[in-house]
Amino acid sequence: MAVLLAITINPVQSYIAESRKLMDLKNSSKIISDIMKMFREKIGEELIYPNIDKDKEVDYSNTLILKVEKIKTQEEMNKLKNEIFEKIGNPNLSEVFNCFWVFEEIKD
Repeated sequence: MAVLLAITINPVQSYIAESRKLMDLKNSSKIISDIMKMFREKIGEELIYPNIDKDKEVDYSNTLILKVEKIKTQEEMNKLKNEIFEKIGNPNLSEVFNCFWVFEEIKD
């Protein structure tokens, strides 16, 4: 049974708006993109949105849609999120960002 997994992270606008310098703006945007890239890499299934080749070095938006083979539990998703935040180097990102995900079965 294939399902769609949608993942989003927010608040993006207010986080980026706190940037005071151009380098802060770039780094803020990169952190969000890196988080989303890591979700994709850790889950490792077919990317639907954004339509980006896996090997291309581009920034990701704050939303991913993936086609996955099975639904993950809430605990698995929270563990994955925490691993990603720790890998970024700041486990306190949970205090800054909210991650939301939803699974929807693909009906033929």
